[in-house]
Amino acid sequence: FFFSSRRRHTRFLPVSWARRCVQETGQKLNNKSEEDFYDGGDLLVSGVPKQREATDQWCIIVLLIGIITYVVLLGVAVTSSNLLNLTTQFDSDMRPCGVTSETLKYPYLYYAQKDTHDSVRVCVQECPTTKDQDIACLPVKAIRDCQSLSANAYSSHPFSSSICISDDQKALKDSISDGMNSFLAELRSNIPVIIVVTILAILLSLLFLYSLNWCSAVVIWGVIASVIGLFLLIGIYFISESGSPELADQQKASMAVIGIVFICIGLLVSCCICCLRKRIQFLIAVSETAAKYLTSNFGALVVPIISGIANITLQCIFIYGMVNLYACGNPVPADGKSANSKIELSQGEKVTMYSHMFFFYWFSYFLIYLSEFIISFSVCIWYFSEGQEDYPLLQSVKMVFRYHLGSVVIGALILAIAKLIITIIKSVARESKNPIAALIATILETIILKCLEFIGTHAFIEIALKGTSFWPSAKEGFKLIVNNFATFGVSIGMFDLVIFIGTLSVTLVTTFFGYLLITHTSFKENINTPFLFILLYIVLSFLIT
Repeated sequence: FFFSSRRRHTRFLPVSWARRCVQETGQKLNNKSEEDFYDGGDLLVSGVPKQREATDQWCIIVLLIGIITYVVLLGVAVTSSNLLNLTTQFDSDMRPCGVTSETLKYPYLYYAQKDTHDSVRVCVQECPTTKDQDIACLPVKAIRDCQSLSANAYSSHPFSSSICISDDQKALKDSISDGMNSFLAELRSNIPVIIVVTILAILLSLLFLYSLNWCSAVVIWGVIASVIGLFLLIGIYFISESGSPELADQQKASMAVIGIVFICIGLLVSCCICCLRKRIQFLIAVSETAAKYLTSNFGALVVPIISGIANITLQCIFIYGMVNLYACGNPVPADGKSANSKIELSQGEKVTMYSHMFFFYWFSYFLIYLSEFIISFSVCIWYFSEGQEDYPLLQSVKMVFRYHLGSVVIGALILAIAKLIITIIKSVARESKNPIAALIATILETIILKCLEFIGTHAFIEIALKGTSFWPSAKEGFKLIVNNFATFGVSIGMFDLVIFIGTLSVTLVTTFFGYLLITHTSFKENINTPFLFILLYIVLSFLIT
């Protein structure tokens, strides 16, 4: 409710409920009458309370213990793992090459017949590099004498420290490597175009942001009209095409039905928009105020970028740890016939892996919630001070770390526990090969996590406004959502649609401009795979916008 500008309360009646929320909150906080509320004083409408107590501080100790435990788990995984277990190959007698005491001196798998994976395979000391070379191998039931294997030897090369590949396979691997090197060379020559695309995406994104600030009503009603018009135009097109004499009667009827369906959807959306007109007006006020906040506090755009970089770093550490934990298991044959292996984990190793996943979920949600809380707090400071406070973002960072870091920890902890439970349920469902259980787990993951994330976000808003601890704030945030479910649903849905249309427009324009540069300028001489660069421009523009 604090997003709606108070200067627009007289313009849009649907926003009047926000004024009542502010009044009630201010009166509860300060135990003042409504007259005192309008007279001023140290009230919420004059700014968020700065004299507050630290909340949920004990959770910071829990977080520190969690970090230390995670570091210990990671260290144990790295020191105890054997990464060669991940590439272990089995000979025809199902013995792992280079793993056991029997096969330790024979680390490479060699196929008796060239490029035929159905042939007999043996563990060898080294890959033969020439034909008729003597081969030191570990005999199998099908080949008792390595001399017979040497008589039909072929030139090979070690690959992935576990298998011998023929010259033809090495040539294929080298061609793939050459292709990657060629692409990297094209990428280096394409850096100026990437810079231009990046700058253009930033400028168009800022233009869209300022358009929401200056004329959000035009933008939002324009988006709505475009969506309705698109449905109607598609419907009219299909109906007009259904009269083509070249089509069969069945095709004509199908196209006519499709056209009528699109037109009906367009008319239905029009009726819904008419019924939700007041809530859309409220959305316009929200959009203008949100855009005004961002245009006056550009530092808020840096917060999610820093959080994203930190999360990417955490994901890299998580992947590295998971690989090492997985490599602690024992390699066993994948199917009892082929040379491929799979890792079998003990019960303790599974518990360690789930613990590793839990800490990753916890720290990841902590970083996400921390950035959301900092931005929400700065919005509260900026909005209720009517933009008079200096550096609201810096103030919010200071107050979040000084008073409410523990609340962020407990919010992330709840989400991490829910995520871990759902992950275990999905793993059990996958092992039991029960598609219904897997589907139920996926639905639970979508619904429960989204609800918890939504309640947690609004709990942080309540904490910023009132300075209360996490649990009372989550309760109040839940009540606010339930009591204003329709307003939240319509506002968030419509605003997401507006942002999606804006993001899509900027992405398409930027990508098309990059396509023109690499196909109609001197850059085209250095580009052999334009499709890959178009994909790169799409991803880059979308992320920036």
